[in-house]
Amino acid sequence: MKKITLLCLIFFGAIFNSFGQLSQDFEGTFPPTDWTVESTNVANTWQQVATGITGASANVPWDYAQDESLISPVFTVPASAALTFKLQMSYYWGVDPNNNYDVVVSISTDGGTSWSPIWDESQLGVFGSFVTQNISIDLNSYGGQSNVKLKFQYIGDDGADLVIDDILVDTAVEAPTCASNPTPADMATEVPIGAITLSWDAPTTGGAPTEYDLYAGDTPDTVTNLVGTY
Repeated sequence: MKKITLLCLIFFGAIFNSFGQLSQDFEGTFPPTDWTVESTNVANTWQQVATGITGASANVPWDYAQDESLISPVFTVPASAALTFKLQMSYYWGVDPNNNYDVVVSISTDGGTSWSPIWDESQLGVFGSFVTQNISIDLNSYGGQSNVKLKFQYIGDDGADLVIDDILVDTAVEAPTCASNPTPADMATEVPIGAITLSWDAPTTGGAPTEYDLYAGDTPDTVTNLVGTY
Protein backbone atom coordinates (compact mmCIF):
# COMPACT_ATOMS: atom_id res chain seq x y z
CA MET A 1 0.00 0.00 0.00
CA LYS A 2 1.38 3.39 -0.91
CA LYS A 3 0.18 6.84 0.02
CA ILE A 4 -0.22 9.05 -3.02
CA THR A 5 -0.79 12.78 -2.63
CA LEU A 6 -1.71 14.80 -5.67
CA LEU A 7 0.45 17.87 -5.26
CA CYS A 8 -0.41 20.16 -8.12
CA LEU A 9 -1.79 20.07 -11.63
CA ILE A 10 0.21 22.46 -13.75
CA PHE A 11 -1.05 23.00 -17.27
CA PHE A 12 1.07 24.26 -20.09
CA GLY A 13 -1.27 24.16 -23.07
CA ALA A 14 -3.66 26.74 -21.63
CA ILE A 15 -0.93 29.32 -21.18
CA PHE A 16 -0.95 29.97 -24.90
CA ASN A 17 -3.46 30.59 -27.63
CA SER A 18 -3.82 27.97 -30.35
CA PHE A 19 -2.36 30.22 -33.04
CA GLY A 20 1.29 30.95 -32.29
CA GLN A 21 3.40 33.74 -33.73
CA LEU A 22 6.09 31.05 -34.11
CA SER A 23 5.20 27.36 -33.97
CA GLN A 24 7.35 24.37 -34.95
CA ASP A 25 6.95 20.65 -34.16
CA PHE A 26 9.55 19.32 -36.69
CA GLU A 27 7.12 16.85 -38.24
CA GLY A 28 7.80 17.89 -41.85
CA THR A 29 10.94 18.40 -43.89
CA PHE A 30 14.14 19.36 -42.08
CA PRO A 31 15.26 21.99 -41.58
CA PRO A 32 11.74 23.42 -41.65
CA THR A 33 10.85 26.11 -44.17
CA ASP A 34 12.72 29.38 -43.44
CA TRP A 35 14.68 27.80 -40.58
CA THR A 36 18.47 27.65 -40.98
CA VAL A 37 21.30 25.57 -39.55
CA GLU A 38 24.76 26.97 -38.82
CA SER A 39 27.36 24.30 -38.13
CA THR A 40 31.00 23.67 -37.29
CA ASN A 41 30.59 19.88 -37.47
CA VAL A 42 28.47 19.12 -40.55
CA ALA A 43 28.52 15.36 -39.89
CA ASN A 44 26.86 15.79 -36.49
CA THR A 45 24.73 18.88 -36.51
CA TRP A 46 20.98 19.61 -36.23
CA GLN A 47 18.90 16.89 -37.85
CA GLN A 48 15.47 15.34 -37.60
CA VAL A 49 14.97 12.26 -35.44
CA ALA A 50 11.82 10.31 -36.28
CA THR A 51 11.07 9.09 -32.76
CA GLY A 52 11.76 12.03 -30.46
CA ILE A 53 9.82 13.77 -27.70
CA THR A 54 6.42 14.00 -29.41
CA GLY A 55 6.84 12.31 -32.76
CA ALA A 56 9.62 13.75 -34.88
CA SER A 57 11.97 16.17 -33.11
CA ALA A 58 15.11 18.22 -33.75
CA ASN A 59 18.29 16.50 -32.56
CA VAL A 60 22.01 17.16 -32.29
CA PRO A 61 23.98 13.88 -31.91
CA TRP A 62 27.10 14.17 -29.78
CA ASP A 63 30.58 14.39 -31.20
CA TYR A 64 33.72 16.49 -30.67
CA ALA A 65 34.19 20.23 -31.33
CA GLN A 66 30.56 21.18 -31.97
CA ASP A 67 28.94 24.62 -32.23
CA GLU A 68 25.57 23.94 -33.89
CA SER A 69 22.78 26.50 -34.22
CA LEU A 70 19.18 26.09 -35.33
CA ILE A 71 17.75 29.52 -36.23
CA SER A 72 14.11 30.44 -36.64
CA PRO A 73 12.59 32.64 -39.33
CA VAL A 74 11.77 36.26 -38.54
CA PHE A 75 8.56 36.75 -36.56
CA THR A 76 6.71 39.36 -34.51
CA VAL A 77 6.56 39.02 -30.74
CA PRO A 78 3.08 39.63 -29.29
CA ALA A 79 2.69 42.44 -26.76
CA SER A 80 2.57 39.91 -23.92
CA ALA A 81 4.38 36.74 -24.88
CA ALA A 82 6.36 33.69 -23.86
CA LEU A 83 8.45 31.05 -25.58
CA THR A 84 7.83 27.41 -24.69
CA PHE A 85 9.52 24.27 -25.95
CA LYS A 86 10.36 20.73 -24.83
CA LEU A 87 13.94 19.59 -24.25
CA GLN A 88 15.86 16.43 -23.46
CA MET A 89 19.57 16.35 -22.63
CA SER A 90 22.07 14.60 -20.36
CA TYR A 91 22.59 15.97 -16.86
CA TYR A 92 25.61 13.66 -16.45
CA TRP A 93 27.42 14.97 -19.54
CA GLY A 94 26.00 18.48 -19.64
CA VAL A 95 26.06 19.63 -16.01
CA ASP A 96 27.50 17.30 -13.36
CA PRO A 97 29.94 15.58 -13.02
CA ASN A 98 30.82 16.51 -16.60
CA ASN A 99 30.16 19.89 -18.18
CA ASN A 100 30.95 18.87 -21.73
CA TYR A 101 28.14 20.64 -23.55
CA ASP A 102 25.81 23.60 -23.18
CA VAL A 103 22.43 24.50 -24.60
CA VAL A 104 21.82 28.20 -25.15
CA VAL A 105 18.71 29.97 -26.45
CA SER A 106 19.39 33.45 -27.84
CA ILE A 107 17.19 36.15 -29.35
CA SER A 108 17.88 38.68 -32.10
CA THR A 109 15.85 41.84 -32.65
CA ASP A 110 17.67 42.83 -35.84
CA GLY A 111 16.98 39.83 -38.05
CA GLY A 112 19.97 37.80 -36.88
CA THR A 113 22.76 40.37 -37.00
CA SER A 114 23.29 40.38 -33.23
CA TRP A 115 22.19 37.97 -30.50
CA SER A 116 21.45 38.07 -26.77
CA PRO A 117 21.26 34.87 -24.68
CA ILE A 118 17.95 34.46 -22.83
CA TRP A 119 18.22 30.90 -21.47
CA ASP A 120 20.63 28.03 -20.87
CA GLU A 121 20.48 24.63 -19.19
CA SER A 122 21.89 25.95 -15.89
CA GLN A 123 18.43 27.42 -15.21
CA LEU A 124 16.97 23.91 -14.92
CA GLY A 125 18.76 23.08 -11.68
CA VAL A 126 18.97 19.34 -11.01
CA PHE A 127 17.11 17.22 -13.56
CA GLY A 128 17.01 13.67 -14.84
CA SER A 129 19.09 12.82 -17.91
CA PHE A 130 16.89 12.68 -21.01
CA VAL A 131 13.74 13.34 -18.99
CA THR A 132 11.55 15.75 -20.98
CA GLN A 133 11.76 19.30 -19.63
CA ASN A 134 9.00 21.82 -20.37
CA ILE A 135 10.76 25.16 -20.82
CA SER A 136 8.99 28.52 -20.58
CA ILE A 137 10.76 31.84 -21.20
CA ASP A 138 9.16 35.25 -20.66
CA LEU A 139 9.40 37.43 -23.78
CA ASN A 140 7.40 40.40 -22.49
CA SER A 141 10.38 42.73 -22.77
CA TYR A 142 10.45 42.03 -26.54
CA GLY A 143 6.71 42.55 -27.05
CA GLY A 144 5.73 44.24 -30.30
CA GLN A 145 9.10 43.84 -32.01
CA SER A 146 8.81 42.55 -35.57
CA ASN A 147 12.30 41.62 -36.75
CA VAL A 148 12.91 38.88 -34.20
CA LYS A 149 14.65 35.53 -34.55
CA LEU A 150 15.44 32.76 -32.06
CA LYS A 151 18.58 30.62 -31.99
CA PHE A 152 18.83 27.20 -30.33
CA GLN A 153 22.53 26.52 -29.91
CA TYR A 154 24.47 23.38 -28.96
CA ILE A 155 28.07 24.03 -27.85
CA GLY A 156 30.08 21.00 -26.82
CA ASP A 157 33.07 18.71 -27.01
CA ASP A 158 32.52 15.02 -26.18
CA GLY A 159 29.08 15.77 -24.75
CA ALA A 160 25.80 13.94 -25.35
CA ASP A 161 22.69 14.24 -27.50
CA LEU A 162 20.22 17.13 -27.41
CA VAL A 163 16.57 16.87 -28.47
CA ILE A 164 14.06 19.73 -28.71
CA ASP A 165 10.45 19.84 -29.85
CA ASP A 166 7.18 21.79 -29.87
CA ILE A 167 8.57 25.32 -30.07
CA LEU A 168 5.87 27.95 -29.59
CA VAL A 169 5.87 31.73 -29.19
CA ASP A 170 2.45 33.15 -28.51
CA THR A 171 0.42 35.56 -26.44
CA ALA A 172 0.75 34.66 -22.80
CA VAL A 173 -2.34 34.16 -20.65
CA GLU A 174 -2.06 34.33 -16.89
CA ALA A 175 -1.10 30.88 -15.70
CA PRO A 176 -2.46 29.25 -12.53
CA THR A 177 -0.23 29.25 -9.48
CA CYS A 178 0.26 26.56 -6.88
CA ALA A 179 0.73 27.21 -3.19
CA SER A 180 4.07 26.29 -1.69
CA ASN A 181 2.31 23.52 0.21
CA PRO A 182 -0.79 22.84 -1.90
CA THR A 183 -3.68 20.96 -0.36
CA PRO A 184 -5.92 19.51 -3.07
CA ALA A 185 -9.61 19.14 -2.31
CA ASP A 186 -9.43 15.45 -3.11
CA MET A 187 -6.49 13.28 -2.20
CA ALA A 188 -5.91 9.63 -3.01
CA THR A 189 -4.41 7.71 -0.11
CA GLU A 190 -3.75 4.06 0.56
CA VAL A 191 -4.33 3.20 -3.07
CA PRO A 192 -4.26 -0.56 -3.73
CA ILE A 193 -1.90 -1.92 -6.35
CA GLY A 194 -3.50 -1.61 -9.76
CA ALA A 195 -5.15 1.06 -11.84
CA ILE A 196 -6.99 4.06 -10.44
CA THR A 197 -9.05 6.67 -12.26
CA LEU A 198 -8.51 10.37 -11.61
CA SER A 199 -10.50 13.29 -12.97
CA TRP A 200 -10.53 17.05 -12.55
CA ASP A 201 -12.31 20.11 -13.87
CA ALA A 202 -10.68 22.48 -16.34
CA PRO A 203 -10.16 26.06 -15.07
CA THR A 204 -12.95 28.50 -15.72
CA THR A 205 -10.58 31.24 -16.92
CA GLY A 206 -7.56 31.31 -19.21
CA GLY A 207 -8.84 28.80 -21.78
CA ALA A 208 -9.09 25.03 -21.72
CA PRO A 209 -5.68 23.38 -21.18
CA THR A 210 -4.39 20.82 -23.64
CA GLU A 211 -1.86 19.25 -21.30
CA TYR A 212 -1.47 18.55 -17.58
CA ASP A 213 1.58 17.47 -15.60
CA LEU A 214 0.54 15.13 -12.76
CA TYR A 215 2.76 14.69 -9.71
CA ALA A 216 2.47 12.26 -6.83
CA GLY A 217 4.31 12.22 -3.52
CA ASP A 218 4.82 14.14 -0.30
CA THR A 219 7.02 16.91 -1.72
CA PRO A 220 6.76 18.81 -5.04
CA ASP A 221 9.81 17.23 -6.66
CA THR A 222 9.34 17.81 -10.37
CA VAL A 223 12.15 15.43 -11.28
CA THR A 224 11.28 12.25 -9.41
CA ASN A 225 7.57 12.67 -8.67
CA LEU A 226 6.25 13.23 -12.18
CA VAL A 227 3.63 10.57 -12.84
CA GLY A 228 2.96 11.61 -16.41
CA THR A 229 1.64 14.22 -18.80
CA TYR A 230 -1.99 13.99 -19.86
